[in-house]
Amino acid sequence: DSLAGFVSFGDAHPFKPEEDKTIACIGHQVNPAKGQFRFAFASPRMLNLLLAYKKNGKYFVSCTDGTYKLNCEAYTTLVYGVVDWNKHYHPAAKAVVCSEFQDDYEWFYATVEKVLKKMDPTYDPSNASPHLYAGE
Repeated sequence: DSLAGFVSFGDAHPFKPEEDKTIACIGHQVNPAKGQFRFAFASPRMLNLLLAYKKNGKYFVSCTDGTYKLNCEAYTTLVYGVVDWNKHYHPAAKAVVCSEFQDDYEWFYATVEKVLKKMDPTYDPSNASPHLYAGE
């Protein structure tokens, strides 16, 4: 079963902040009965850059988007990244999901935020500069 293979891979490659250059699984959810899955991956190096950027008082806008063009099965690949003050985009994590619904995005965003919080207990995603909120 291919979903079992993904779960085995995710379990065998857990996220370890001390392994700076290694891409690892930061979270996964699988429902084999429905053929549903979510797998998220990131490297500590990319996430540490986000934390360092925020610690320096340079807040960023975090954003996610999905594409179908990055894998042969056309599953949705979600990308989590940030836009800095110089308008440069920095990807930090990716996820492959079987669908592209709001709860997939919410799960991915929460998964990344949970890992950032584990890496730095003082990390607070709600502590953003007020003028960075969408719609203002």
